[in-house]
Amino acid sequence: MPDRFEANDDEAHATMLGDFDDALDPFRSFENLSVIGSDQDWFRFHVTDGLDFGNPWIVVATWGHVELAAWFACDTTDLGSQVVCGETACLVHAQCAGTVDNGTITLRVQNGSAYDLYVAVE
Repeated sequence: MPDRFEANDDEAHATMLGDFDDALDPFRSFENLSVIGSDQDWFRFHVTDGLDFGNPWIVVATWGHVELAAWFACDTTDLGSQVVCGETACLVHAQCAGTVDNGTITLRVQNGSAYDLYVAVE
């Protein structure tokens, strides 16, 4: 059964999850999602470096049997941002040109069934 974010089956139709300000240490969960068969779910959200004297760290995780991938793009020039993913979790450390490390995260979930998505920004 398609979830409430369909049709987010490719990067061009990624569901925008909003803006996450790292100074506020937001955490959001998106529950009762699904990827069935060859379905893919794509999501996007913006990270704002809220001037809390540190670069944003972003954790994205899934609960369920799925495969997760993530990409980070700085609003300015990238100076070595890191994205490390396991099968169901990704850790992103933003490092962009200038004093503000704002950027956009793109996520792809595939090869699974029912899942929940969790996003935390610090």
